[in-house]
Amino acid sequence: MDLNKYYKDNGYCRIPNFLTPCQIGFYESIIQIFHQQWLVDNAENFEQGVLNSAYITTNKPHSPLNDSQRQALFQLIASRQLTETIRPLFANEFRFMGSQLFFNPKNIHQKNYWHRDGQYHLSLEEQKKALTDSTVLHCRIALRDELGVELVPGSHHQWDSDNELSVRMQTDGRNNYDALETGNAIPLAAGDLLVFSANMIHRGLYGGDRLALDILYCDDNPELLSFRPKDCLPHSEHMKMFEVPSVFEG
Repeated sequence: MDLNKYYKDNGYCRIPNFLTPCQIGFYESIIQIFHQQWLVDNAENFEQGVLNSAYITTNKPHSPLNDSQRQALFQLIASRQLTETIRPLFANEFRFMGSQLFFNPKNIHQKNYWHRDGQYHLSLEEQKKALTDSTVLHCRIALRDELGVELVPGSHHQWDSDNELSVRMQTDGRNNYDALETGNAIPLAAGDLLVFSANMIHRGLYGGDRLALDILYCDDNPELLSFRPKDCLPHSEHMKMFEVPSVFEG
């Protein structure tokens, strides 16, 4: 399959067995250190429905990861294995934007929700403009078997239908968890990589053993990179350790 063409048409592509079983175990062991401390530090947020954490590579004093663990994650983020996979999906240079971890909510009955990432800081007109102005990619690596993500194919360059918009924005009596006929569920097995546009309509699917490392990359654009905390970047003296250090520039 031509991943570049498939992505351009659909806004996503799934690459099975991206990580080997050995790699899965290695990265999961690091992620669990971060996650278990996050659960302690954010017990109230977890109780209230939060189902993802961010800034995994931060070097702030409260970070549960030591330097070698952070370097291991940076090596993945700046690896040829990952960057060469997504390079054709960007028109120009791209940069690391951030990292997240997605897990199941504490309440097993919690509803998932349709959204475009930009809707939380952009107007509807700005969201429309973003479909042609910028590229932000989620590279979601499943560390365990999970139900995956439900996406609306083509919505990375197509605006919402009336029904999609009313569901996503919860107007006309609709809820953001209502089913969409245009949705396509993409289940993930441990080690699979799902690359998808942050601009597209999507929702996470809760259940199973959901634990996914999500690495964000974006155009080399100062406005987009303003969302990237500097404390989540590697020290300059470590840059020579990485296969593609340019992803940390900007």
